[in-house]
Amino acid sequence: MKIRIIYFILPVIIGLIASATGFTLVWRLFILSILVPVVCYLWTFYNMRNIGSQIRSIPPKGQVGDVFDDQITLTNFSKLPKLMLEVKEEADLPDYINMASINLLSKASFSLNAGVHLTRRGLFHLGPYKVTAADPLGLFKQTRSFGRPAEILVYPNIVELPVFDPLTYANLGYGSGRWLENQISPNVASIRDYVSGDSLKHIHWKSAAHSSKLMVKVFDPDRSHSSVKTIWVVVDMSRDSQSGSGSQSTEEYQVTIAASVIKRYIENGWPVGMLASAQQTYLFPPETGNYHLETMVHSLALMKAEGQTPIDQLIAGESSRFDINTMLIVITSSWSESLVSSLVQAKGQQGVVVAILVDPRSFGYEGGRDNVPRSLASKGVQVYVIKKGDNLASALDSRRLTTSNIL
Repeated sequence: MKIRIIYFILPVIIGLIASATGFTLVWRLFILSILVPVVCYLWTFYNMRNIGSQIRSIPPKGQVGDVFDDQITLTNFSKLPKLMLEVKEEADLPDYINMASINLLSKASFSLNAGVHLTRRGLFHLGPYKVTAADPLGLFKQTRSFGRPAEILVYPNIVELPVFDPLTYANLGYGSGRWLENQISPNVASIRDYVSGDSLKHIHWKSAAHSSKLMVKVFDPDRSHSSVKTIWVVVDMSRDSQSGSGSQSTEEYQVTIAASVIKRYIENGWPVGMLASAQQTYLFPPETGNYHLETMVHSLALMKAEGQTPIDQLIAGESSRFDINTMLIVITSSWSESLVSSLVQAKGQQGVVVAILVDPRSFGYEGGRDNVPRSLASKGVQVYVIKKGDNLASALDSRRLTTSNIL
């Protein structure tokens, strides 16, 4: 701005001196001082003319961890080159910057490519592209937009949980590490890679022979031996219970766990419901099917930890929805005595209560009570403790659910 003022004041000063002195050289400087801004303006004006664009469309949906290409191709239809152009894509996607300085030769094209890494869930916008032309002296700038803003909804990361199965774990005596054989049906649902601790009698030898690696059979749970008919997943989206920031926060860990647990049970044919108090109340009664799964994951993508209701009050307020036929799975980073009280009370009303505790101290929180996991475990609540950086599939391995594993 200061440079521009100087260049506009300078002709006035030179003109006054030329009028006062009458020197030819000063008059020539006066004419030159007028021509410079005019040439600079014409530079930017013609630099923005006769430019076309072709923009690759982006997908409307994605998932954390996905990568896709974003591209714009600019074409100069003029015989004059377009020099010193700056191209920048407007975007609110975290950790994403797409910009470049380019020159477009006569009748030439240039493609700006960027790999878009989806690192955070939520609704984001990409585009339009802003192309800016400036003269060498920086007196004038012209900006032109290409394309339209496009939305992309990023779903949370979903982790496969092959050995998360509280229903088939022996609730009494965490140290036994035994599975209830009478709760496993003879029907093989699928096979998976062998994990240390799997029973050798469940190895699928035919697949192991073909793949040259050990595979084990995954059985459908025999629901005839269990009173549980529905699954309720309660997610703690209270603002006061969150720690950490960005993708390394208790909020993101809880959403990832919730999406993973819901997917596991929906795909196994269970009716699953979800409850959360975030920027609004999310309540999905238990249902089955892919459409129901899509609806809940869609909500988890948009959910924000801005709730005012603590998790213990949320559970108590909706306790009428849970009964003896319910397995209640609570995902929270709130380590408090009130949480223990609410889950112990729920344990007296429900068949199975599971607490997945995201340790807020590993995310930088200095409060919290150390004895919460042990207090819950001693009351018959199945407890899983998740810390920052944990492999979720391993941390949610029901076979490792022993008292010694709780802190």
